[in-house]
Amino acid sequence: MTRTELLQKLKAKRKELADREGIELFMVCTNKALEETVKAMPATLADLALVKGWGKTKIAKYGTDVLDIIVHGNLEDQSPSSLGRPVSKSEGAVFSVAEFLDAVNITLARLGAVRVQGEVSELKTRGAAVYFTLKDTEGEASVKCVLWAWKFEREYSYLEDGMEIVVDALPEVYAKFGTFDLKVERVEPVGEGALQKAFEALKKKLEAKGYFNAARKRPIPAIVRRIGVITSEKGEAINDFLKNIGAYGFEIVLTDVRVEGAQAEDTIVSAFHRMNKERHDLDVICLIRGGGGLENLKAFNTERVAEAVATSRIPVMTGIGHERDVTIASLSSDADFSTPTKVADAIRRGREDMLRAIERQAQDASQCVKELLREALQAAALLAGELQRTPDRVLERARVRISGAAHRMESALGRVFAAFNLLERRIRDGMHRYTRMLQEAQHLISREAAGMREYMQGALQTMGKRIAVASAALVPLNPAAPLQRGYSIVYGPDGKVVKDSECVTIGEYVTVRLYKGKIKSKVEGIDLNENIKA
Repeated sequence: MTRTELLQKLKAKRKELADREGIELFMVCTNKALEETVKAMPATLADLALVKGWGKTKIAKYGTDVLDIIVHGNLEDQSPSSLGRPVSKSEGAVFSVAEFLDAVNITLARLGAVRVQGEVSELKTRGAAVYFTLKDTEGEASVKCVLWAWKFEREYSYLEDGMEIVVDALPEVYAKFGTFDLKVERVEPVGEGALQKAFEALKKKLEAKGYFNAARKRPIPAIVRRIGVITSEKGEAINDFLKNIGAYGFEIVLTDVRVEGAQAEDTIVSAFHRMNKERHDLDVICLIRGGGGLENLKAFNTERVAEAVATSRIPVMTGIGHERDVTIASLSSDADFSTPTKVADAIRRGREDMLRAIERQAQDASQCVKELLREALQAAALLAGELQRTPDRVLERARVRISGAAHRMESALGRVFAAFNLLERRIRDGMHRYTRMLQEAQHLISREAAGMREYMQGALQTMGKRIAVASAALVPLNPAAPLQRGYSIVYGPDGKVVKDSECVTIGEYVTVRLYKGKIKSKVEGIDLNENIKA
């Protein structure tokens, strides 16, 4: 089966699915997606997910039907050498050039995306693409690579001749010239030098976009109660964090992610999106992991992770690596610390500082009361002694002393109560701020819902008017309308409509179609001169 035949089978299956559900063809799958599917030849649903144009919902609904065509169809009995056209057992296959290249590309597509490591050379831009050669670092082998120019300018402008990289690419033979190349989808620098160049290029780009601007960053709340932690649940970072956070009743919500490897970037970005969407009660998010070189920290030096950190609704604290490690994610965060332990220490110290302040104020109040009581007792003792000598003078002195002591006690108690009132006001202000944010969100949702409802009502009214106009226009075109007014249609013995009296002969039977029912009639006379005048 050729690639063209396979494409036609897939289109036929798409039509069957669309007819079954009563939807348009493109809602099942676009022509472009079908063409990419034929090129990739996926064998599993996971392979199909890598083909451009297939989303999770479409794969869940139609993926199995598509794979049945590819895997269990006519291709099942054909080896790669016979994909061009049927091969006779008595003689070798003779391909046309196009058939041969189709067979080669189908075979290559079964490999799926490949990862190839080598050294960049002959890097140049031509039109909408960037071309370069990937050379084997230990031999003479090389392969041509193609990368879209927009992707190069947006993500990989740091590439240069001599840099060692790993590419994720799709192998393909260009049918027009028969040239083999790799269509590059993703580039990863290899080695400290290449990774450092990529780091500096991305740092410069994001700095220009304002990701690292201190004015953009939000303050960490003074009172932290609920903490979202993004890291590997099996790593040392989470153990160090939990060991140093202290037993202060913090609520910790851990999201397990990959912190290294091919899936790390996607899982970290997904964790940020999920926490911001589902956990509105979090006070901070902590992104942490242990130390390592640039190779180990690659996932934390990407634009997508930096964007997730910078655009997070919840303030972000980072503790990535060891003392000297600096990442793009940490530069984008609201508060950066050198290690996961330092992040835990900062949160714990905030709680400890608040408790110490309360304890100090309580101690000050207690000491103040003790001093006042001691002064009162001394004053009472002096008063008792002086009362025996000069009652009037003693009473005046006692009054002055007691008045002064009462004034000092009132002032001290006022400071104590003011401190407690300040603490209470801060807590109340924080709760009011969260309540106001929720009210504003509810108001915004209500306003958007009302706007959408008005828009839908207007659209339905407009559509109803258009349907009424179309219905009125179609009524005169109804073929049954003339019959209803008394006209009829005559069909000859051959079943064709009779438009001329010369088309029938005397004695033949004709069928007359009326508005209601039919009449079988025999021709007994013909008048060739009678015509209907317009």
